[in-house]
Amino acid sequence: MHIFFVGTIKRSYFLVAAFILQASCDNNRVHEMKEWTECQFASSCICKKHIHDSDELLVDCSNKNLLFIPRLQNNLQDLSLQNNAISTIQDGIFEGNYLLKFLDLSCNRISKIRKNTFKGLNNLLSLDLSANNLKYENMSFESCAFHFLKNLKILNMKNNFHTSFLPDLWRLWTLESLSIDYVSDKIAVLTDNFIHLKHLRSLDLSGSTGNCKMSILTEAILLSLSQLTHINLSKCKIQYIYKGTFESLKNISELDVSLNTCLRFAGLANITTDLQYTAIKILKVNYIHSTFEMSTLLKTSHIWNLRNTSVARFEAAGNRIQRVEYGAAKYFPKSFESVNVRDNAFSFGKYLFDLVRLPITSLDISESSSSHNVLTSYIETCDSQSDTFTMNSENNWLSDLRSRFDFKIKKFDNFVARLPVPRKLRKISFTSSKMKFEIPKFGFITNELTHINFSDNILHTWTGPITNVNNMTVLDLSSNFCSNVSKIFFSKDFINLRY
Repeated sequence: MHIFFVGTIKRSYFLVAAFILQASCDNNRVHEMKEWTECQFASSCICKKHIHDSDELLVDCSNKNLLFIPRLQNNLQDLSLQNNAISTIQDGIFEGNYLLKFLDLSCNRISKIRKNTFKGLNNLLSLDLSANNLKYENMSFESCAFHFLKNLKILNMKNNFHTSFLPDLWRLWTLESLSIDYVSDKIAVLTDNFIHLKHLRSLDLSGSTGNCKMSILTEAILLSLSQLTHINLSKCKIQYIYKGTFESLKNISELDVSLNTCLRFAGLANITTDLQYTAIKILKVNYIHSTFEMSTLLKTSHIWNLRNTSVARFEAAGNRIQRVEYGAAKYFPKSFESVNVRDNAFSFGKYLFDLVRLPITSLDISESSSSHNVLTSYIETCDSQSDTFTMNSENNWLSDLRSRFDFKIKKFDNFVARLPVPRKLRKISFTSSKMKFEIPKFGFITNELTHINFSDNILHTWTGPITNVNNMTVLDLSSNFCSNVSKIFFSKDFINLRY
């Protein structure tokens, strides 16, 4: 009776707590909705005070099928006119809006920017003109179209251009971030008006969010932009990157050339050669190899110049990597912290023991050997290239390893296999990789592992025990077959396991 009474009290307590939490969340949502009210100057828009005691307003006029911009008050700080049917911006419509900092005109039908279009927006910091109809090159932009944007820092004009045309931006001296289209079948060259953008730090030309095609990159494309720190050239249908393309970018800290599937690892070799002269921290080369081509070998020659960099994060997902050349790992820099090599086709090899020396703390090798839909996968037409190589067999080495392993099992009843992992590794993810086998008795070598995620596989028999996991706090084996779990699977070394 006592046990039943205590259990009832506990259940009642949790029900009450859940009810209070739900009520609190509902009240917060209602309160947030009440903060937005119909704007006095336009019934189709809703307004909210930027700060409780301030007169400055945040205004949302998005998704209202507006054909023109309504007459505005002068106390606006943030204005969204996204996703309407606006085709013309009336001259002087923003005159007096000197407090406006953020303006979103994306997803409209605007086809022309005139000299006085942005008159009054002297203090505007961010302007989004993406997904409009500004495709008529010089006919879409009058001379000095951006004249009044004296303090603009962020400009987005993606999904407008289908050529290599670039509007006259030289007056935007304060610009720090630019997102724009670029389409050319020739050698890509950014025009001279970029020379005046001395404060530009981020350049986004990605075809993932806009229109991009630049078949050939040489040192000419970025000569006037040596101050850049972030460059996104993903999905730009790049066929060749010549040595010297990035060499002048001494300040570059993040480079993304992902989804240029014709580059292959031959292009990676030229990239890493240039990056040894820069401040690179993050390098993304995901899917630079076609999804349906033969498996690849990451060679020493592809990455050996990285030893002269300070790269902290390296991404090479989706490149059909089967093996890494033995000895290549030593050329990764000491600054290495995080690696993402998801969606590859790794097989067993000597390189796995070579990787132990890496100083990384996080490793993601999920979705290994995953299948792809040929109808929906991204595919590019590539120039004919000779990119063949011989992948030497490791059968002799593997046979010798198996013989020594079997000998120890037979001779020593208590023999426990020790899996090598990078000494500083804390997090490893190996999800959705079709692993179908028993989890046997094994342990790790000296390690700092805290998180392991082997979810969504077919690990059917959990025998164990697993040892030397004293630092482990999270072990995710969810969504496995799990037909049998041994009583000794979780060893006494799981003393810090929380989840």
